Formats: sequence, C-alpha cells, structure tokens
Amino acid sequence: MRKPKSAQIEGADVPIVKLTPLRKRTISKKNYNRLRANIKAVGLIEPLCVCHEGDQYFILDGYLRYTALLELGIETVPCLVLASRDLYTPNRQVNHLSGRQEIQMLRKALENLDETTIEGILMREQAGKPLHCLAAAQQASRLYDAARRYFGSWREALRSAGIDPETVRRKHRPYTADDIISHLKLRAKEGGDFRSTKQHPEPIVRAARRLFGSWERALEAAGLNSA
Repeated sequence: MRKPKSAQIEGADVPIVKLTPLRKRTISKKNYNRLRANIKAVGLIEPLCVCHEGDQYFILDGYLRYTALLELGIETVPCLVLASRDLYTPNRQVNHLSGRQEIQMLRKALENLDETTIEGILMREQAGKPLHCLAAAQQASRLYDAARRYFGSWREALRSAGIDPETVRRKHRPYTADDIISHLKLRAKEGGDFRSTKQHPEPIVRAARRLFGSWERALEAAGLNSA
C-alpha cells in the first residue's frame, strides 16, 4: 500500500467533544496513571490520529491518550487528521513514536528537573521506603514539594503513579507536641515557605492546631514565629 500523500493528512486542534473512539484499549492501571501523569506534567507529546467523517472525528490511534485528556478536562486536542480510514493501518501509524523516543522527549521536556515526580515516587517504592506523606515531607522534601506543585497533593501524586494512598498510610501513635516541633524545625532548616500550612502534611497541621490551639502557636512553640 502506498504511503498517503501529505495533502491527505493535516494537523488540526479538534474539540474533544467531537472525538469518537472506534475501539477501546486497556493497559494496567499503573501504566495508565503514569501516562496520565506525564500528559498532565508536560502536555500531549504525540498527537492523536483521527479521520474526519461528517461532524465527527473518529480516533484511529490514541484511545488511551484521549481518555486521559478527557479526565484532565482538556477541551481541545492536537490531532493528525486523515481524509479516510483507508489511509491508516496499525502497522504504519503516521504519528507513532517508539517507547524510547517518547521517554527521550519526556526527559527533554523535564530537563530542568532533577527527576520527574513520578519517577521519584516509583524509585522510593522500589527501594522499599515509606510513602506516607510525613515520610515524604521529612525524607524527600524536594519530591514532596514537587508532588504538591504538579498534582495538588501527595495523595494525588501517588494515585498518578498507580499507588493507592490508603495502602501506604502511616500507622502510628497520635502526634505529640514534640513531634510537631521537631517536624517544624526540620522544615525550617530546609528553607522555603515553611510557615505556610500548605507546605506541610495535613495530619501535621491538624495535630498542631489540636495540640497548640492554632498553627501560629505551634510555630511559636518551635521558636519560629519571627518573620
């Protein structure tokens, strides 16, 4: 079969509501969550391959990317639009990237970061290190801060890495005043906006307010109340 002429393929930004999958594809939850996390972090690297028929664009290649974009609330999707379904065959995808090429492009897009958040989480998991939020905040503050910045919370970053947050929750005795003070001093030593409650695990913030009456009093008890 001859390669389609360039005139028969064009790039276009297509409203996601006009995209219709022709077939579904499934992969493991962990791999899907990693794909979704990559798209959320750096955007869509590989456009969808679609054909235009009437008012609809039928997805020939890219169902999983489409699903992730739909979940992320993306309204417009970069696509390669074929004039006919006959121009597409699975063994000759006009926009296909190999796994290695995709990884290289992701790394280039994230070259200003020491490592991706997802990679960091999975490395901790593989090393058998604790993944509950307090351990992350105290032992890997850079990773913890990046997770909150890119995913909104540590729990959401875990989910994006394919890890159920409920399975890594810390089973511990109730926090004491000494625990709170030690945590605050450690975070202050690391620098950054440690006075903001947004920079600390929610269990720590709740315990601080319970034990000291307010977050400000907890900072004062740790000797960190001065500006």
